[in-house]
Amino acid sequence: INAEYMGITWNVMAAAASNVDSSLCLVLESMGFSRADAEAALIATKNSNLDRALQWLEDAAAREAAGTLAVDTHQPSPPLPPPPPSLTPAIPSSPAPASDSAPPQSTSSESNSLESKMVLVVRQDLGMGVGKIASQCSHATLHLYRKMLSDPHLVPLVYQWEEIGEKTVVLGCADLDQINALRAKAAANGLPNAVMCDAGRTQVEPGSCTVLAIFGTEEAVDRVTGSLRLL
Repeated sequence: INAEYMGITWNVMAAAASNVDSSLCLVLESMGFSRADAEAALIATKNSNLDRALQWLEDAAAREAAGTLAVDTHQPSPPLPPPPPSLTPAIPSSPAPASDSAPPQSTSSESNSLESKMVLVVRQDLGMGVGKIASQCSHATLHLYRKMLSDPHLVPLVYQWEEIGEKTVVLGCADLDQINALRAKAAANGLPNAVMCDAGRTQVEPGSCTVLAIFGTEEAVDRVTGSLRLL
């Protein structure tokens, strides 16, 4: 990410670097961001929280790729696009049934398989309390939700998910190795996903990956997380 395009000169960054939250910077670096990008995000968001820094980095990368980075990084985000006029996916027409046969009826299982859901997979080896788990699940949900809204191809699916009640399921997994394996499997199946890594202020070490969020149709998500148990 080019810091000058983001309205932050290197002189300003150097002057503000000493005020960067080191624990948040460490978490961002553990997620694969360079130290310079991590510091730029924290400076721009005034060390407010990890979610805002991640959103700033994602927005900055997207705008830079499009060559339209704004100079003023403190301007509010543009309004979300309006929902499409129809959330029902187009289905190719089938040949008309013979006059002596009844039209085929869709089963409830077929309907359910097309509905979307978000699954939150919580690490059990960290020993997080109920409140901490609730907090981390909220962060992971928002992180993936914002990520999907930034992709025009996923926006219709997000609106459809909202229309049917935003179904969300919380599951448990053993450890970080299982989180990584599930994320790789989700990516291989083309499912949007996001991992929440904690700043480490309470209960867990800085940079600990706590929750994996996965989104997709019931059938597609179940192929990834179907073996896990409800938390």
